[in-house]
Amino acid sequence: MEQRNLEVIKFHLSPKGDKKEKILMSEIEDEDLIDIVFNEFVPFIDDYPTDERNKRVVKLFNQDNGNSFFKKKDGTRTISGVIETGKYGKEENVVDVDKADNEPVFKIHKNHSVQKPFFFLICISNLKKDGIIILERDGVLGIKQVFTRLLKDFIKSKFEDYTLHLTNFIDHQIVKNYIEKGEYNSIKLIRHSLPNDVAERYGLDRLETEDFVLELTIKTKGRRKILGNSRKRIQEIFENSASGFFVSEELNDVGFDEKSIVKVNSTYNNSSRTIDLSDTMKFKPYYEVDVDINATGHSEFNSIEKEALNLLEDFNLDLY
Repeated sequence: MEQRNLEVIKFHLSPKGDKKEKILMSEIEDEDLIDIVFNEFVPFIDDYPTDERNKRVVKLFNQDNGNSFFKKKDGTRTISGVIETGKYGKEENVVDVDKADNEPVFKIHKNHSVQKPFFFLICISNLKKDGIIILERDGVLGIKQVFTRLLKDFIKSKFEDYTLHLTNFIDHQIVKNYIEKGEYNSIKLIRHSLPNDVAERYGLDRLETEDFVLELTIKTKGRRKILGNSRKRIQEIFENSASGFFVSEELNDVGFDEKSIVKVNSTYNNSSRTIDLSDTMKFKPYYEVDVDINATGHSEFNSIEKEALNLLEDFNLDLY
């Protein structure tokens, strides 16, 4: 298994000229948007022009047998699938890491694009006027910009009198439950780049300080959970307390301060989530999950779909 991030976006439709008004998307112009997306989004993607400006190709991911990952679940009112995207416009060599000489085995030309697949899920409610989009991220790579542009253009092509609005979704109540009621499994502190004095203590050259990442993971042995001041400080970060986590001189001495990132892995209701607190003390709309990997090294579809549906269920939004 490998870790992936699921990025969550909230969306709604409103009449042009009145963005405050939301419509029930299951009854748009006497049609259900979920049926329109399921029946017409695939051919729209197939015919979508190449993005010449950003040098990017977007296609629905197809298996070797020609079938695509694109399906609808009526019970949860979700459509899930996999699209693949990649950039072109640069010439690059490809080497075989198993060969000692590192000679290029072939060359990627400017008109070539290395396509990477990403999972997506759309939930179109028949009870609420907001829907949810869940997108896969692999490290720093994601499809938010690509996918939201696709969906906006699709809605525009079908409903010229309506506008699609998207915002990051952060379920503060869920986060609050994980922070205040959950059991802490680990706390990780991360510092990108080191101050010169700290770098010297680690025997690093001053010119190299931007090239290092300092990480400290705090966890207990066995099945014990983290309690005490560490737990209290995480809760202070959640409440935007000025003291926060970095009140310890010992932590400052080894390079961790208010510029560092804090991640806490917590278990609540038998579900574990890693919550990333940025240096502004706000949560990112990313939820870390463990997924099975297929033979090609990418997320196995059924595994990541299950995690996305579990996450949607955890939000308890009564969308279906």
